Amino acid sequence: MKPIFIGITLFFSLVQGDAETTFLLIINHLNRNNIKTSYFFSCWDKNETMRLMQMLNNRNIKFDFVEKKENAIIQALNEKSMTRYGYILDIRCKTFKNFLSEKISTINMRLSHPWLIISSELKAFVLKNVNLRMDSNVKFAIPEGEFSFNIFDVYNPGHQLGESPVVTKFGVWNGSHLNIQQTRTFYLQRRHMSYIKLRSGSVVLIGSHSGTFEEYMFDSRFKQLDTMSKFHYPMFLLLEDVHNFTHTLKIEDKWFGNYQNGTDSGVGKLLYENEIDITCTGASQRPPRVDVYDYLMPSYHFRPCYIFRNPGTYNPLENQFLKPFTDTVWYVTVVTTVLVCLFMKIFHRLENKFVGIKADYSWATAMLITYSIIVQQDSYLFPTGLAGRISFFVLQVLSILLYNYYTSSIISSLLSKPPEAFHTLDELGHSKLEIGIENLPYTITWFEIMNDSDVQYIYKNKVFPPNAKKMNIYEPEEGIAKVKQGGFAYHTQLDTGYPIIARTFNQEQICDITEIPMIPQVGAGIMLQKISQYKEVFHITLRKAKEVGLVHRISQIWESKKPECLSSIRVVAVGSDQTFIAFLMLFIGMALSLVFLVIEIAWSRFNLDAKITKNKKFKC
Repeated sequence: MKPIFIGITLFFSLVQGDAETTFLLIINHLNRNNIKTSYFFSCWDKNETMRLMQMLNNRNIKFDFVEKKENAIIQALNEKSMTRYGYILDIRCKTFKNFLSEKISTINMRLSHPWLIISSELKAFVLKNVNLRMDSNVKFAIPEGEFSFNIFDVYNPGHQLGESPVVTKFGVWNGSHLNIQQTRTFYLQRRHMSYIKLRSGSVVLIGSHSGTFEEYMFDSRFKQLDTMSKFHYPMFLLLEDVHNFTHTLKIEDKWFGNYQNGTDSGVGKLLYENEIDITCTGASQRPPRVDVYDYLMPSYHFRPCYIFRNPGTYNPLENQFLKPFTDTVWYVTVVTTVLVCLFMKIFHRLENKFVGIKADYSWATAMLITYSIIVQQDSYLFPTGLAGRISFFVLQVLSILLYNYYTSSIISSLLSKPPEAFHTLDELGHSKLEIGIENLPYTITWFEIMNDSDVQYIYKNKVFPPNAKKMNIYEPEEGIAKVKQGGFAYHTQLDTGYPIIARTFNQEQICDITEIPMIPQVGAGIMLQKISQYKEVFHITLRKAKEVGLVHRISQIWESKKPECLSSIRVVAVGSDQTFIAFLMLFIGMALSLVFLVIEIAWSRFNLDAKITKNKKFKC
């Protein structure tokens, strides 16, 4: 009996040693992938399970041992939260022996959810029905001896095309330590896709172009046409060159439909209904679309705006001629002028009384002399006394200094500073400008879905007035030509409008150009199907391309810059709005002079009549 007892004890010790080795491998796998929550599909006995649970608790790893029940398994596999989950599957158990073929194909085995599958062997039939992806993070652990495992990395870049999984040896677990043998990074290992043919889609709005699709995409002579597609097509070809895949192409005449997420038409519908894998054009990244599409690195600036020549917003009642000085300077100037006038009068009175100079004059004359000097009109009277001359000289110096600063400021402000432009849709909508739009799907859709009061006011009163039979839609050449004439705002893509403006506007007109966005300016990028298996590697490729300047080079070719305003040769005409106050003061002065003339005539006649009456009484 003793040999039998020793054999049984040795057997159980080997089993416990094997379980301990497996548990340490599981802990290493979870820690290496930074997993804090895990699901287990296993059939270990109660003691082994308690031992593993204790090890997980000691490392603050949450866990759930999934029962062999349909609802429990589906819930675990279709976990929707943003937490990174790890999955541990032991297919050596009879309970989960057929689990791979039955259940695993119903979920997405993504990079963010690592899998460790423990199996007694790794053969083709084990992986036959597994929906492995290109970005799968799946490791197979195959026992090698009593206390070690061979770890294999498994992925499939073309499961939908019937391709076989790619199996590479990742490392060896010796019971306490993982010796990693795979030296290539995730990106370098999975970059090559020479046997993959992707289904792509693009958008072309100009159907009358000559030549093939590729010739049109690289025709930079008319880069204002289909700019977004032309910008992203070289980036798509860059992906094709780096990853060595091939592609088929479907062409649509729009990006999205009328739904907010755009799934009812265009390339958006093709992606949503799994007719294409990727777009070789870009699309703006908006919140409703993020739920149904994946985007690669945004690299294109989607810039639709209202373009118009700045008509100016001067307030005729605003006194432009008081702006050169602050209120304090004006107050000090008035006080100083009054004091100088007072001193000149006092000096002349004292000189006349004590020095004997016969040059006294009235308060009105003193005020007129002071005011005339301040406004650079000089005086027909000149003091003869020394004190009067000193005050007269000081007044002239003050006048010259004030005049120098005043004229420099007001001339520069009137001739160099353009009038204040509109800044909001509300100001644009209530202005006298006519408004037209380019016939673009996203613009019309924006009017339909946007409840903003300013947007709806422009649409109902400017773009599609009540008495109009159709919307004010113009082709870019015609719309920009109306902008050039003035009094017109045109909504288009800046990459469409800028080349026409640079070609047809003169410098004065270019300097007048102003933009007001209606649709928020967001980034645009190449789209993929939601939770696409190619997103991770393509995103890394585009990031690398941006680091070395390839994306910047593409933007330099296809993105149009605003034509430069050479302000040194620009002359801004001073209009009646700016000079209104000056002429108003002139007319007020003329009116006052007429009023005082009438008063003087009436007063003179009154005095004359009184004198005649007095003389008659005296004669009598």
